[in-house]
Amino acid sequence: MSRWVTLKDRRRVRIEPRRGKRYQRTIFFPPKSEYYAEIVKLDTPANALLSANRLLDEFGSAKTASKKRMVKRVTVLAANRAKVMAGNARLSLGERREAREIQRIYKNAYEQMRI
Repeated sequence: MSRWVTLKDRRRVRIEPRRGKRYQRTIFFPPKSEYYAEIVKLDTPANALLSANRLLDEFGSAKTASKKRMVKRVTVLAANRAKVMAGNARLSLGERREAREIQRIYKNAYEQMRI
């Protein structure tokens, strides 16, 4: 519940109560599947293209919806991680350009995946 206080210059302002810190999740967590962790590469666009093609093959050969969902989730996570890398100012311009290319590769891959 907010309350009003008077400041030294006689202005009245409303003060909101402080909320506790919210837990902030990250997308850089340990892999759930070591198999897919070895497939996904974020180092160069060439490796990303090979990985994306392999993930598309995995998706096409998956017999269950849960496996398809897992492969698509892995691909979306790879694209999101590359997008975050592309926005990192501490990386050089060339590395950020590569990260944008990697993000585009994985994004095209997961857009082809229809569950």
